[in-house]
Amino acid sequence: MAYSRQDAAGKVLAACRKLVSSGLIARTWGNVSARLDADSFLITPSGRAYESLTPEDLVPVSLETLKPLSEGRPSSEKGMHAVLYRQRPDVNFIVHTHQNYASALSILGQDLSIAAVRPALEPVLGQTVPTAAYGLSSTKTLAENVGAAAQAVPACRAVLMQNHGAVCFAEEDAAAFAVAEALEEASAEQYRRIVGSLLPDGADRAEPDRYYYRVLHAEVCEQYAEHYAAFEKPGVGCVIDTATPFVRKYSSLGVSMPVYIDDLAQMVGIRVSCLPAKASEIAVGKALGGVPGAVFLKGLGAVCRGRDEDDAAALCMVLEKAAMAALLAQAGAPAQRVLPAAGILEHAIYLQKYSKLKNERKG
Repeated sequence: MAYSRQDAAGKVLAACRKLVSSGLIARTWGNVSARLDADSFLITPSGRAYESLTPEDLVPVSLETLKPLSEGRPSSEKGMHAVLYRQRPDVNFIVHTHQNYASALSILGQDLSIAAVRPALEPVLGQTVPTAAYGLSSTKTLAENVGAAAQAVPACRAVLMQNHGAVCFAEEDAAAFAVAEALEEASAEQYRRIVGSLLPDGADRAEPDRYYYRVLHAEVCEQYAEHYAAFEKPGVGCVIDTATPFVRKYSSLGVSMPVYIDDLAQMVGIRVSCLPAKASEIAVGKALGGVPGAVFLKGLGAVCRGRDEDDAAALCMVLEKAAMAALLAQAGAPAQRVLPAAGILEHAIYLQKYSKLKNERKG
């Protein structure tokens, strides 16, 4: 059944908090919606921190026209939600995630056979989780590709989006989260089978990513001095040395990383360089590129920089997921990179959007 506006708002806000605390998204990537009736749904707004959302910030959207039915700017992925609500009358709650193992597997462009990987999860996920063909984030093409994938497997409860993430859906909010959790469990199992001996120590760690960070701030003189060249780019407020397990494992290969996940393409472009462990600070600063920016140091992990600590930490989280994806390619899996033209466009749009949101907050 559909939700009342009040119930929908409460469940969407609770889901937002759970997404953040569970690590299924970073920053404001991902979105949540709930069906209101046959003609509309309630969805999270575009570019807003989930922790600070109120019921008034959520936006009702017309299922047919995709126009907001009140003030506010709905998520740019509203079209994807609308396609699923139209196709699946039984679906009343949708969660779009950027969860690590599922996102990594998406780069293979292959359907995930739950029957072959973890049959016990079939009651939650169905026999197969299809993968939608790549489409630029927030576009009509991506929404249509997700719809086509879901239509091809009518009993599915989740769809992987190539080089992007996943969308999970069910008749109510708790069931949608159960789908997301089951999908990550099945994806992790399939990932381990493919990666084999390349799986790093600590892959199943309990510690949060921040356990592996060394955080440096521009305003602290002694910290600034440690990575002075990394801070010299205008606008840099924070630099983080990260040695999370997958980042460190990938760095040990000593090779630059093509970008397989569009989250990373949005933030840094189409490639992350790898330098020798003892590279000079000047070389590190140059290799970091823009703001945000990242570079691997062989065997040590990576250096990430951002406008502030939140910006740098978000990049570290995305880089860990991107390293997971890149290891699939190193293991010989048929991985598909983000195409250069798409990556460049995603990066340009991200920088423009981020700058606009920053100016709006100042205003």
